[in-house]
Amino acid sequence: MMNVHAGVLQIICSFFVLFAATLHAGDQTVSVHATPPGYPVDSRITMTVNGQSIPVLQWTTGTKPYVEYLYVRFAVSGEAVVKITCDKPIESHQVQPAAFAIVPNVNGQDMTFTLSGSRYFIVTINRIMLMVLADPPEVDAPRPGGAGVHVLPKSADAKGEQNCTDALQGIIDAAGGHEGGGVAYIPRGTYKVGPFRLLSNVTLYLEDGAALKFDAATTAAAQDFGKVIHRDHERVHPGIYFIKADDAQNIRIAGRGIIDLNGGAYFEKDGWLNSCMRIQNVSNFSIEGVTIRENSSWSVLPAGCDGVRIQNVKVLNGMGFEQNDAFDIISCRDVRIEHCFGYGRDDIYCLKAGGRGTHGGGITTSSANAFGNITVKDCVAYTRDGSGFKMGNQSRVSGEDFTCKDLYVIAGRNGAFLALFDGPATFQKIRIDQLFVETKNIIPFKVVIKKGGQVKDLAVTNVFREMQPVPISIAKDMQALP
Repeated sequence: MMNVHAGVLQIICSFFVLFAATLHAGDQTVSVHATPPGYPVDSRITMTVNGQSIPVLQWTTGTKPYVEYLYVRFAVSGEAVVKITCDKPIESHQVQPAAFAIVPNVNGQDMTFTLSGSRYFIVTINRIMLMVLADPPEVDAPRPGGAGVHVLPKSADAKGEQNCTDALQGIIDAAGGHEGGGVAYIPRGTYKVGPFRLLSNVTLYLEDGAALKFDAATTAAAQDFGKVIHRDHERVHPGIYFIKADDAQNIRIAGRGIIDLNGGAYFEKDGWLNSCMRIQNVSNFSIEGVTIRENSSWSVLPAGCDGVRIQNVKVLNGMGFEQNDAFDIISCRDVRIEHCFGYGRDDIYCLKAGGRGTHGGGITTSSANAFGNITVKDCVAYTRDGSGFKMGNQSRVSGEDFTCKDLYVIAGRNGAFLALFDGPATFQKIRIDQLFVETKNIIPFKVVIKKGGQVKDLAVTNVFREMQPVPISIAKDMQALP
């Protein structure tokens, strides 16, 4: 009998060891992104994922106390249970995109649902918008002390009070001088910086919990572009790029940190606009994992580049500036935008064909390579005045091989828009498939062709509005009316 009891006890102990290991493994499926200093946390809503507390951050702009929306950032693999608790009973709620089929259970002040892997979506509770940005786990992150890794020095103010531009540019220059390339490593903290340049063979890495914040006190030596904005249609406001790279190769931006344009405060200071980045005439450019917030103008802007990879990037803009496109791809070749999220007032994923030469926005592209071989896949868009996916504008040169697949448009004027306005370009071999638009006021698919433009070999399949199939009747080939 003693042997039987011992055997049973051993089985029970093994079960509890396995159960504890399973719980531990479950905990490891969630990684909470740390909050950089100075970023306000909301008190109305709290969230846990697999029991771990996730900071709920407020999106604000300028000096105004108004909170436009909330957002959370974490990484998840496998299945996780999400619990959202409000300070008041939940009277209304919605999860978008509906195509993700996330069905919450609501009980009083609590909402729970299961999340399977990485997703970017919006939960609206009692008219409060919460951006849920659940990243995939980060892999192959550089480490301080590694070969070629140059860390922002401890003398740099990590509280976001003193300007650190020189220190930042210093580690970028050092990384660029490292044989075979190097890493400019931004550790946890908030660092106030002005415009800076990236160099060939450099990775700008933002550690989880790090933020590069545009210094609103920046005095620009010269403007990079000028634009009219809705607040003042009588004046062209000057603008400046935060990050620049020109005529370079093998540039990468990565990590789970934040690139903060601080656009509202910069505009309030002296009426200047700012844009996140102009990556111009660069071969092999990639950006992965970071969160980009509060652009008062364009956000991610590769121009004349060959070989662009954009993955797991979240652009969080606001509705206070009218031309804050999330991703503008100008005259580039071989581009992949995958698993990204864009929120702003204007177009989200926008392909433009200006060709070789000088364009608006202080852009001069030098490559004579063909425009095309561009894919936008598994991406979410929210816009007020623009399109989820747009091709055209600056349509002065022809291009081919464009794919938009698995695009989820929560709000906007158009789901997909072919807008060949500016020149006699021919766009061909266009594939749009699995396009989901959330509401009936969004036009699923629209085409406008002017000035001799042509579209050839166009296929639009599997379009849904409010989760219902929308028949799209189009001609395979189209051209501007004479």
